[in-house]
Amino acid sequence: MKLQYLSFLLLGFLFLGPVDINAQDPYLQSENKTAEEIAIALTRDYQAELGMTVEQGSKFRQKVEEFQIRRQKIDKMDLPVPEKMVLMKKLSRQETAEIANILTNPQLRAYKRLKQSMQPEQVTIN
Repeated sequence: MKLQYLSFLLLGFLFLGPVDINAQDPYLQSENKTAEEIAIALTRDYQAELGMTVEQGSKFRQKVEEFQIRRQKIDKMDLPVPEKMVLMKKLSRQETAEIANILTNPQLRAYKRLKQSMQPEQVTIN
């Protein structure tokens, strides 16, 4: 069983490639990046910190992409910034709740700590 876990872990690192963790959030700073590109980069960075299996990484990436699309839709809404922020906070809480179904309890605790810096709640002011 332990050998199988190590095999999955090794495959995960090979699949996701090398990782650079930055203190700032480069994923949301570029308007040209698609939800998929952002999800891939975030998954790679979280993978390095959380030690997800390949299966977890795949599910995690899909979930992050789904929520990134929803973030982009909220960001494009014609609403005052405070209302957008309320929607973003609700969306972030929902994302964390759904990610909880993918991660183990220790991974989830680490994810919640990392998410504050890796995925800050923000909106674009036009």
